[in-house]
Amino acid sequence: MNKTQRAILVLGLFCFVVLGLFPPWTERVDIPRYLHIEKAVGYGFIGGAPEPRGLPVRREFISVEVDGTRLAAEWITAAIITLGLLLLFQGAKPPKWWTELCQRQDIRRRQESMMGGRWN
Repeated sequence: MNKTQRAILVLGLFCFVVLGLFPPWTERVDIPRYLHIEKAVGYGFIGGAPEPRGLPVRREFISVEVDGTRLAAEWITAAIITLGLLLLFQGAKPPKWWTELCQRQDIRRRQESMMGGRWN
C-alpha cells in the first residue's frame, strides 16, 4: 500500500466515523387507526435526538429515531468510493515534489540523529 492509498484509507475511515456520529434522523407520528406519517428531519449528533417538529399532537404519538436505511446507504456509498479510489491509485506513484520532500526530511532526520538533536 502506497502513501496515497493510506491517505485515501484514512480519509475514508474519517468519513465513515463522521457519518456515524452525525446520522440522519427521522420523525414518526403514529396515532393508531388514524395517522401514520414518517419524514426526514435532517442530521444531528448521535448523542442527542433532534426535537420533534411535527404535528401538534401529544408527545406519546411522536418518535424521533436514527434513519437506519439512509445511514446504511451512506456507509455503503462511502465504502464503495473509498474502495474505488484505493483501486484507482493502486499503481500510482507519488508526485516528484513529494518524493523529494520526503528524501530531504529523511536526510535531515539522519543529520539530527547524528548531531544528537535538532539544529538549523
